[in-house]
Order: sequence, then C-alpha cells, then structure tokens
Amino acid sequence: MKVLIVDDSGAIRRFLKALLKDSDFTCIEAESGEEALNLVEYHTDLCAVLMDVHMPGMDGLETTRRIKKDNRYLPVIFVTSVDDEETLAKCFGAGGDDFLTKPLNKTTLICRLNSHRRFYSLATSMSEKNRELTYHQKLIEREHSVVEHVFANVINPAMASLDFVKTYLSPMSTFSGDLYLASTNAVGSTYLFLGDFTGHGLSAAIGCMPVTDIFYAMSSKCASVGEIAEEANRKLLNILPDNMFCCAVILELNAAQDYMRIWSGGMHDVLLVSSDNTVEGRIESQHMPLGVLSSGEFDKSAEVVPLAKGTRVIGFTDGVVEARGHNDEFFGEDNLCHAVEGADSPLDAILSAYQEFCPADAQEDDISIIELTAGVSDVLRLNHANKPNPRSKPMMFGDHKTGILPWNLTVKLNPSDFSRQGLINHVLGHMLAGGLEKEKQGNAFRIASELIDTRLLVLKPASTSNVTDVDFRSEEARVLAVAGAGVVYSGSDSQSIKNAKRLSIIELSNEFELNLSVSLDPVPVFSFDLSIQNCPCDDNADADRQGQDSVSFSDELEEIKFLSSLCRSLTVDNGCRIRAEVELLTENYQ
Repeated sequence: MKVLIVDDSGAIRRFLKALLKDSDFTCIEAESGEEALNLVEYHTDLCAVLMDVHMPGMDGLETTRRIKKDNRYLPVIFVTSVDDEETLAKCFGAGGDDFLTKPLNKTTLICRLNSHRRFYSLATSMSEKNRELTYHQKLIEREHSVVEHVFANVINPAMASLDFVKTYLSPMSTFSGDLYLASTNAVGSTYLFLGDFTGHGLSAAIGCMPVTDIFYAMSSKCASVGEIAEEANRKLLNILPDNMFCCAVILELNAAQDYMRIWSGGMHDVLLVSSDNTVEGRIESQHMPLGVLSSGEFDKSAEVVPLAKGTRVIGFTDGVVEARGHNDEFFGEDNLCHAVEGADSPLDAILSAYQEFCPADAQEDDISIIELTAGVSDVLRLNHANKPNPRSKPMMFGDHKTGILPWNLTVKLNPSDFSRQGLINHVLGHMLAGGLEKEKQGNAFRIASELIDTRLLVLKPASTSNVTDVDFRSEEARVLAVAGAGVVYSGSDSQSIKNAKRLSIIELSNEFELNLSVSLDPVPVFSFDLSIQNCPCDDNADADRQGQDSVSFSDELEEIKFLSSLCRSLTVDNGCRIRAEVELLTENYQ
C-alpha cells in the first residue's frame, strides 16, 4: 500500500521513509502542497497521507482541504511538533483524520497507519459497492421507465371513461398487482374488470398485459363475461408460475343498465347498495381464481343480476379489508359494510373509514375500489329509434355496400344435437360465409350461441306424481338439458323448482327446427328462430303427443331476461318457440 509523505524538509521526509522501511508500505514524497495534490490525483491507490502543517506556499491545512473536496476517502495524518489545542482544532477542522507529534515512534507510526489502512480498505469497498448499486439503480429505473411506458400505452389508452363508475386505485409502487379495466362496445354494453394478482409490484403486474389484451379484444366483439374469464384463465395458466394467480370480478352491464351479468373468482363479495343507501345484497364468488384450473376444470358460468335504477355495485380488492389498524387488527368486511350503510357515496365513505382506521403511510398492499351506479348514464344505446336513416330503396343482390349478404338457414335438430359443439361452429360458419365478420356481428353470434345453449330448456312433466322438490339454488337445479345429464322444470315460481324430475334430454322424442336469417332492409338484422316441433303444450300438437313429458323454453329464467336486453327483440311463444332479432354493426350502411 502507498503512503504519501508531504513535508518541505528533505530530512524529515527521509526520516519518515526510514521508519517505514521494514513495513509493507511504499513511500512517495512531495515537498509542497501543490506537488502533493498532483500526486494524489495521479496515484489512486494511496491509503494515507502524512502531512506537515507549516509549509511555504500552500500549507498543510489548505492542501488537506483540497484533498477532502473529492468524494474519495483518503486519510490525512498530520505530523508536527506543535501540539496545542488551537493547532489540533485547525488540523481536524481542515479535514484531518489523525495527529502525530514529533519526535515520532516507529511502532506508533506503523500502528496508526495500519489502523487507517483498515478504514481505507473498508471505505474503498463501500465506495465500490455504492458505485455498483448506483449503476444497477439507474439500470432498474431505466427498465422501469420502459415498462411503465409500455403499460401506459397498453392499458390506459383503451380505458373507457365512464361517468357512472367511480374508482380509487392506490398501488404500493410504480407497478400494481391490481388491475382495473373498463370498456364499452358498439351495442352499448359496458364491461368492467377488477383483478388482484398474487403479491404486488412489477412481478405481480406481469399478468396484466395479456389479460388487458384479452379483455379489450373480446369485449369489443360482444363476448360474454364467462368467455372472457375462460380465455384469460387459459392464458394465465400457461404463462404464470404455479404460485401466482389472479382473483377477478368481470361484469357486463347491458345498455339499458337494468341487468348485469357477473363472473367472480376468488374475490371478496361484491356489494349491491340500493338507491336508499342500504346494502341489499351480496354477490359471492362462485369460482376459483384465474390461472389455477385447467380448461377442462374451468367453469365459465356467470350470474345474472337485475338492477334497479340507482343501485350501486361495489367491488374491492383485499388490500382494503386486509389493511392493519393501530391495534394490528384487520379493517375487515364488517367495517367496510358499516361504512357503506346510509352513505350517499359508498366509495368516499369506505375511504374515510379506512383512513381513520389505518395509520398514515401504513399501506401494505395495492388497493382498488370501484363503484358503479346503474341507470344514470348516457352510454350509447343502439336501438332502432336512434339508428341512422335507412336506405330509401330496397337493397338489391349485388348492391351490398355493407359487405353482408341476405341468407336463410333452416336446420332440423334432434335432442342429441344440442350437445355437439359442431352445431355452434356450423352456425358461425354460415354467418361468416354471409359476410358477417366478427366486427359486424355485434351481439348476433353471441345471442345465437347462448339461445342454442340447452340450459335455457326445462322439462315440462305431464304429471306431478313421484316427483321430488328441488331447491332452485342447488347444483342439481342448475344442471339443465345437457345430453346425458338431466333437465328440470321450474314451474311458475322462479325462486324454487317444484315438481322437478330428472331426465336425460336424449330420452325425449322432441324435434327442433332452427331458422337463422339475415335481412337488409330497412336495416341489417340477424334473426334467430328456434321452435319445438309438435310440442305437447301446443294446442295444435298431435293428440297422441298431448299429455306427454316435453321440454320448453322458460321465460322465467334471468338469462332470458338478460339476453332480451341485448336484442332488438326477444320473445318466447308459449314455451314452444323462442325468437330474437339483433341489429348488425355496419357503419357504412346509410
């Protein structure tokens, strides 16, 4: 290790050099302050400086001050024959680290140098680590800046601005493990997504981008919330590690804002607050979080909820209820619900209660709260009354400026056909062949596929003997008309299923006729017509068919009511026929 000896006396420099001859220190000499500064700058591996106080020109005090101006750690030991307190104060005030008085003792000198060498080695090591940390910090900040830019351009630009939805989003860091998305589509439906990935920060936010892409792409094509959840689950299952998943609530509000379809997996209860500010209901999570189950295990079924005007829908992530207060207790759902009761603004009331309960700056997780108010918005409603004026002349074949062809498809179906995915694909194929690309379908294919879904069929028994009552909310009652499974009859009471009977639909002899068509005037319309042939409940049925068990469409199901809100019209005729009309999306059609 190198030591710099600074003294205007050559004899003193030689004496100090002789004292250090047998040590492992290498000596470098300077006879003035100016020369010392040049040597300090040149020799970056100096471990100490032995400095004389009084020198002509730049003295030892000024030389030390200039050495200490650099951030570099270099111990300066003053060597002088003056030992009064005033001189000591000046030496340490100039930045000196130690003080030796003449005459010098070899042992004392070497011990002092060894001590300062240890401090020098430690300081040098810390300085090197600090430079490394600074480099990595700048690298991380640059990478975060890039990722933040990407996130902002992926998530925020597509976010719908909704005057009937209030939000509070508070991430723990730059990147949030909570995800809030909102969109509206061309038929006036509103979609909301509230998700909570495992953990928080950048690692938790990794799954946000694919979910965002899926949500906006599928909601724009009028997909159901169950289909969005199913696709998001498939994607996250493939890309996330086993210990990560996403609890989520996905909801769709129809254009009239009187019905909501909701899929909830792993989230806390969604609260329904009436217009008179009371909690009138809870929607419990019925599913596992996204990214946990395989496609075969995943359940995409969603719940349909009717909404009165002014009803508030409150969703929140666990960062709210699991926040710790002054006594290390959780905020909890009880405090949240208590805050909501009687509050004109539930979200503001929750925040006020949360801030009063928790210490300032005590947030431990990402926090997200949404408040949706039904029936108070001016969201675009696409109906026949506000469509552009239709063409004044009939649309002739070969003059289809919309790119849509008029067509008609009639299919005879047996009960077993309803269990085949090929039936849905066949319908979609005809729609695409007729020029109905996905951007033009609106709700058409969705309505067709959901009305073909045999969950809308119920068993209508001819007699009530030997029939067991079934709770409408039970799993048994939810299993409807899938081939090999069973069907049930709801009767006139939508809250309970009376006179239920287990029966496989493939045991029935009913035939069905499906008619699909597209007409172009006065506006492009997709028509769906599914009828049960020779139904026993039909007055025109064969005499030998009347009095037999049959299946029928039930207009008591909430699913029918929700789908009706997405159509231009939807009717159920005596349980034997269901018809729907959906306007198609053709911006160029005038």
